[in-house]
Amino acid sequence: MLLRKKALLVCSQHARKGKNTSPIRNLEKHCGDFENLITEKYGYKSESTTVLLDSKRNMNNDRLAHLRPTRDNIIHEISKLAKYARSGDQLLILLSGHGCRVPSQSTNANQDERVYEALVPCDGKVTKDGSYAPKTLVSYDEICELLTRALVKGARVIVILDTCHSGAAMAFPDFGYNRLHSPQKTDPQMKDAAGEKEHVVLGEDVQPLLPPYSEIRNDPIPQNVISISSFLISYVDPVDLVEVARGVSVTQALVEALGKDPQPTYRSLLEAMSRLLDEQAQELAKFYYIRKKYRERKGDLAFLMSSEVASLKRSYYLSIVESAENKSEDEWEEFVLNCEPTWKPQIGSQNVLNLDDKFLL
Repeated sequence: MLLRKKALLVCSQHARKGKNTSPIRNLEKHCGDFENLITEKYGYKSESTTVLLDSKRNMNNDRLAHLRPTRDNIIHEISKLAKYARSGDQLLILLSGHGCRVPSQSTNANQDERVYEALVPCDGKVTKDGSYAPKTLVSYDEICELLTRALVKGARVIVILDTCHSGAAMAFPDFGYNRLHSPQKTDPQMKDAAGEKEHVVLGEDVQPLLPPYSEIRNDPIPQNVISISSFLISYVDPVDLVEVARGVSVTQALVEALGKDPQPTYRSLLEAMSRLLDEQAQELAKFYYIRKKYRERKGDLAFLMSSEVASLKRSYYLSIVESAENKSEDEWEEFVLNCEPTWKPQIGSQNVLNLDDKFLL
């Protein structure tokens, strides 16, 4: 029997949280690049690939409402993907967009109070206090539950998370993370793990894994689920900062890494993504450094005529100007410049991976 490959790409670039919230920069392009990658190099067929994207075309045409990344559409497509999967199928899910943390709504007295991570769909609602209404989001625990209940044994699932707060989002039981750490930039609390170039984390993660928000179930657990995401290394947790239009992109890093080496080992994929995310973090710091100077000196003709500004591409310069006019990004600018955050890739799995095995997409 031939291997059946099916893909669901969810790309939600807008977060409905205040008039100053900007769409995520280049998300639509990265989504298109990823779709091209999996069709051209990995054999995914267009008829077996569903893309939910809040593009102008989809949002302005009611006949394309089923292609918008709304909460109902996302839940429907993930459920359908799992329900109709057969043993031996390979399912690929990309979740890209704004992510957030929401206080648990649990009424279980035995469950500790905590926050859970969620994807913000294009129709996510905001409460009077400015936070997202939990019932309008798509929590990662909910996705885990959908896959756990419906997925047939023997199907293989790859979940790619490209959102904020997705470091420990796939909360399957016994789910752990394979990570590469950068010894040049470590939090003292992460010293033991970061002292080694390679660190396989199962059961003693650097940032503790949270149990599923839903109650413990006796349903069969899918044993062949792999996740790819990134985690933030910083001395400050930016959990309270507003959603921003600029950050690092796991999707972009994957496209570049797999474009150069379509059949890497898990180890070489982590190493390549680590380098690419470092480059993105450096570019992010450069962007906000120039943004800060522009905000402080935009009335200074000498600065505007300087070689530093004149050497910038027009599109890049206009992007800085646009960002500087958006006050909601000022906090993020301060965080990036003062805390010098870096992001590192991680591959999650329920079983210990041999990092020298081939990564099969």
